[in-house]
Amino acid sequence: DRVRVNVPTASGADATADPARGLLLPSGMLAPIVAGGSYAACQASTGASPATCKPYFALDMAGLFNWWGSDVPVPSPISYDESGAATVFAGRYEAWARLQGLARDVAALPSRSFPVGALLARRTPVGDGSPNRRALVTNGCVMPPNPRAPYRVSLGVNDVAAPANGAPPTHGKLEATVLIAADAAQSEALFGTHERCVAEPAPLRDLVAAAR
Repeated sequence: DRVRVNVPTASGADATADPARGLLLPSGMLAPIVAGGSYAACQASTGASPATCKPYFALDMAGLFNWWGSDVPVPSPISYDESGAATVFAGRYEAWARLQGLARDVAALPSRSFPVGALLARRTPVGDGSPNRRALVTNGCVMPPNPRAPYRVSLGVNDVAAPANGAPPTHGKLEATVLIAADAAQSEALFGTHERCVAEPAPLRDLVAAAR
């Protein structure tokens, strides 16, 4: 069977903020997520300005790189030496000018680890000590299930919240179809080899605690 979920794009809040809300799945169920639809995001937005947000770029579930992040795919065409003198690398400039990216404050994104506008998933934790981080959804990936109890998966877009009186940074129609088997055993047989959705890197404090 399959369940189609409308993913909020022009939202005033992060749809993955509360992982206890979302699609309810049975205990141990592996459920691949497949996305489709057409949505867009404006180039520059902090989420605070009521001004019109433009230009808009078409998106898919992978999102676009963040000009304010560390994932710009082409090195800057301008380099500075110790004295402050600038050198322009012409070979980089044309590639730089063709880039279509977005500009967001990484601290305001649901996940600073993933591209802006990408489809995110988050599940209810398995237990008190289990990680509860967001994951990047790629077509057909599965969230690790709770083997002992039903769990929920919430879906959302990795972008800043829409300002109260302004244009939403993202808008359009994004759908996620979740494939559901007859039971957990069948889901393991059908989807056990599917890739897991890529989880956010663990915060540094968690890595330090694990090393102790």
